[in-house]
This record gives sequence, structure tokens and C-alpha cells, in this order.
Amino acid sequence: MPDDLAHAIIRRAQELDGRTLDAQAQHLGAKDWRTLTEALTFHESSTGGGLAMLTAALPAGHLLVITDGEADLPTNINRFRLDLLDPDDQEILHVQHSGDQQN
Repeated sequence: MPDDLAHAIIRRAQELDGRTLDAQAQHLGAKDWRTLTEALTFHESSTGGGLAMLTAALPAGHLLVITDGEADLPTNINRFRLDLLDPDDQEILHVQHSGDQQN
């Protein structure tokens, strides 16, 4: 279940900001965003401080994190925040979507 929803969110994020995601994937050595993310396996994680998320490890220690845009697991493709973190857990980029709004 986490993988199906996570991959649907990844596809939705690409629809919303594909140029940025493709450029970042190429910077990480992949052909494009789809190639970088298509085989990822997601796991439910918690910070212990109340934040729940889906996470997947990327090459070179990067991490892809998906939440509902606040502090919980995503439940659909219409409300999410996708973050790409570097090996030091610093945000490289994010795509956020909440209904008709995105940033």
C-alpha cells in the first residue's frame, strides 16, 4: 500500500513540476525523475515527535520523504508534500500540493 500511493504521488509531483524534478534527477546521475524513482521501495517512518512519513533511500545517501503536507502519512494524491533530502538531511527541493494549490 505505501508503495502504490507513494508512486502515484511521485507521478503527480512530476506532472506539477517535472522540469525541476528531471533536472535534479539528472544532477544525481539518472536519466530523468521517472528513472530515478521507479524502483523505489517506501517505508512508513516516524520521528518520534509526532511526524509520520513515507521514506525511500536514493543513491548516494539521498532520501525521498512524502507526507500529507503537515505531520502525517499521505492518504491521496491531492494533498502531499514530497521532499528530496541530501545525505545530511538538508532539503534540496520539495513539491507540495493541496487541492488546487501547489508550490
